[in-house]
Amino acid sequence: MRPGDAAHVVAIYQAGLDAGNASFETTDPTWQAFDTAKLPLRRHVAADTTTGQVLGWIAAAPSPADVPTPASSSTASTSIPVTAAAALPPHCCGP
Repeated sequence: MRPGDAAHVVAIYQAGLDAGNASFETTDPTWQAFDTAKLPLRRHVAADTTTGQVLGWIAAAPSPADVPTPASSSTASTSIPVTAAAALPPHCCGP
């Protein structure tokens, strides 16, 4: 994930928020806030190999500080939002 992906990443994030299935937040963060909140080496985009269009992303953030357990210092919270075009069709994985 690079700064050049910012508009696509934030748009996918907002689409998930609009659908009510991405977060407890109601609006997408600025790129600067997003960039600051995620672990630098633990974020990636998935792009169409033909068009280069970003279809989804994954990013890890440090576990919240309000979970004070020994394990929380070595864990992360992850997000894996995808565009509607990249989502699996309902019939692909079962009856």
